[in-house]
Amino acid sequence: MGFFLLENTLDVRRYVGIWYKEDAQTVVWVANRDKPVLDSTGVVTVAEDGNFKVLNKDGTVYFTTSTGSMLWQSFDNPTDTFLPGMKMGTDMKLTSWKSATDPGPGSFQFQPEQDSTRYSILNRPATYLWKSAKPSTNSFDDNHMSLNAFSFLSNITTQKQYRRLPNGTISSETVSVVDPNSRLVMGHSGKLQYLSWSEVTNQWDLEWEEPKDNCSIYKFSNQGRDMGPQSCEYTRLLVWETEPNNLRGEGTHNISFRFSEGMFSGTQIVAQIACSMHFS
Repeated sequence: MGFFLLENTLDVRRYVGIWYKEDAQTVVWVANRDKPVLDSTGVVTVAEDGNFKVLNKDGTVYFTTSTGSMLWQSFDNPTDTFLPGMKMGTDMKLTSWKSATDPGPGSFQFQPEQDSTRYSILNRPATYLWKSAKPSTNSFDDNHMSLNAFSFLSNITTQKQYRRLPNGTISSETVSVVDPNSRLVMGHSGKLQYLSWSEVTNQWDLEWEEPKDNCSIYKFSNQGRDMGPQSCEYTRLLVWETEPNNLRGEGTHNISFRFSEGMFSGTQIVAQIACSMHFS
């Protein structure tokens, strides 16, 4: 932890943050993100009242916790980054930076939905940009979170693996399911990204992101017109078991399409395809 300056800025704006030892350019938490110290002075202190504070030479407060008798930790008060060991509670939010050179609260916010089974990105204050898929194998929605990202948010770091030995006994071992050198970031461009650190290249590898295209954007429409099922750049595979009374033919037919959630219901899309497809 310490004071840092952002590159490519003309004025002096000093922030207190936390960054990686291996990568000092990647700041994962900022204390005074919306109130930088505007000169070369500044001090970080724990005041007599027990609160963590950022002050300048005149004693002006640029950041303070307000804990009373409760302990405070940055893990419970993230900025734009979720780290291993955190757990995404219903009140936790990740708020993007304004830009690559301004860590102030930006336009995009990642948060869990109230039922805690889905997550969403808001274009603040209240416009949905993306919603994760409902936890159902029958969903038409393909905006599923990656298993690693979901385990990461749930703080599920390990799991048991079992195997049968040649003598017939069962052996178990605990394996890691979350890379300890990974992070989830709500980017200033509106993309939620899950990244892991590569020891080989000494850089961050992108493993998963949303929204990945226009079809992932909630209620996306093309120039104000509702999307049809063939309007997206690429398709996902739906396995549809046909019924003789609905379509000619028997067995299973593969139909490819993608759509933006909120524009059509699954029933409407099936009806459109049923009317337009002919099987021999």
